[in-house]
Amino acid sequence: MVVRQYLDRLPRYLTMRQMRMLAAVAEHGSVLKASRELRVAQPSVSRTLAELEGAIGVKLFDRSPRGMALTVFGNALLRRVKTIFGELRDADEDLRSLKEGWYGHVRVGCTRLLSAGALPGVLSKMMRERPGLNFSLVEADNDALLRALRDRSLDIVLGRLPASGSREDDLGYELLFQEKLLLVSGADHPLAHRSRVSLKDLTGESWGLPLRSSMLYHVIQETFAMLDCPLPTPHVEADSVDVMLELVEAGDVITLIPASVLSDKAERYRLKAIVPLDPVEYGPVGYMVLQGRQPTPAMNLFTSFLQSEIGPMLGESFMPARKPSPHKKK
Repeated sequence: MVVRQYLDRLPRYLTMRQMRMLAAVAEHGSVLKASRELRVAQPSVSRTLAELEGAIGVKLFDRSPRGMALTVFGNALLRRVKTIFGELRDADEDLRSLKEGWYGHVRVGCTRLLSAGALPGVLSKMMRERPGLNFSLVEADNDALLRALRDRSLDIVLGRLPASGSREDDLGYELLFQEKLLLVSGADHPLAHRSRVSLKDLTGESWGLPLRSSMLYHVIQETFAMLDCPLPTPHVEADSVDVMLELVEAGDVITLIPASVLSDKAERYRLKAIVPLDPVEYGPVGYMVLQGRQPTPAMNLFTSFLQSEIGPMLGESFMPARKPSPHKKK
């Protein structure tokens, strides 16, 4: 019981210096050799070990002319000290890996169109190159994503950037590319044989449109309003990009879809992209972060991948003419 009372005091008294000296003396069996390895004076090693034995109330070494030998108590303590050293080495490696972006967790919010386009390719490459990174991906509309960003349940939001005059001071914005919309038909559709068409001439076609609540629907609606012609009455409205493209491939409908989405889906579906005579701009696409929030190394690596990989994936025509500084408000 007396020994146990002393040992309960160990966490309060045991220091890194004492542990290093205990391990060195146990390894060399000599205070002199241990002091040389640790580059401290021999009396200092002897005094430190004596203080440790006094603090915990047990004898750690048997001393003889042939050297120092661990007692049963010393052996028990050394086993735990080696475990502590091992954990500290692992902690040092973990911290270094986190600092260099080899490990970490990034919580990404994105709109449905971006998750259907360029983002999966970026995530796939990152996971191949940095298998220790983990990602959480949340799809929602911009308002919901920005609320989650502000309450810190997301680290970054990807989507259509607002106009410069309507940007919030607490957010940082980074442009990735300028999105454009393409008219898409099935490969066997009569429109597939035409190189360019006017949207005005197609209001009587069978159209597929996104849900009225989506940003893409509003962009398409504004486009037809600027052309001074009615928005086509859709034969189908769909929230799913893949469902819409399957209907387009079958020749049932035509639609307008972001070029970045089409670049990702082109090999999966038999489609024909037609550049409308009336340019349709979806607008700037990029990411938003919370100003003043220190990004983790994993987050810095993720944004670096976004900037370096999305351009080659989509083609140079998508890239902004001049890349702005990361996270800078515009």
